[in-house]
Amino acid sequence: MAPSISHPLPDHPEFSVIKYAGCREYRVRNRRVLATLAQLLPHVYSYPLIVIILLFLAKQTFLTILYESVILLPPHGIQLETHRGFPGLGSLFSSKHFISSTTLEDIIINEGLSGWNVLYYLAMVKKTMSSGSGMDVAFQVRNLLPPHPILLETFEGIHQFVLSRSLQMTESKMKTNMMG
Repeated sequence: MAPSISHPLPDHPEFSVIKYAGCREYRVRNRRVLATLAQLLPHVYSYPLIVIILLFLAKQTFLTILYESVILLPPHGIQLETHRGFPGLGSLFSSKHFISSTTLEDIIINEGLSGWNVLYYLAMVKKTMSSGSGMDVAFQVRNLLPPHPILLETFEGIHQFVLSRSLQMTESKMKTNMMG
């Protein structure tokens, strides 16, 4: 079955929600890459010098972050992904970090200060063996930090997943108590 792709926030075309049969992905694309490609593409075919410059820049920007994703994998957990590559060629490298639903404690939208700017970010609070608790940040690359409406949409989707997981755990505990 083909995935269903939606753009729930018309003011933010870089944000998309991709629904697969067993999971859901919240994806934020790099706005700078999209804008640069849109500006340069019409000139590439008419100016060979620009092609040479673009090839030189390709080496410099080979590891450009194309997009970051939060993938919900019910009932297993959440996977945070960062995809790198050359714009227009697709993802060449990716880094993935999985957070098990058994260690996931909470999801928060937090704010941080960078100079005089207030930056919002989405974080997963989890239990760890060594320090008791830890935090993993989604969409953590500075130029990908999405606006608050994107974080809120992603937060609500993840929160529904966490609530449904906790309801399933409660129901399974009740069934085992009734049987035992």
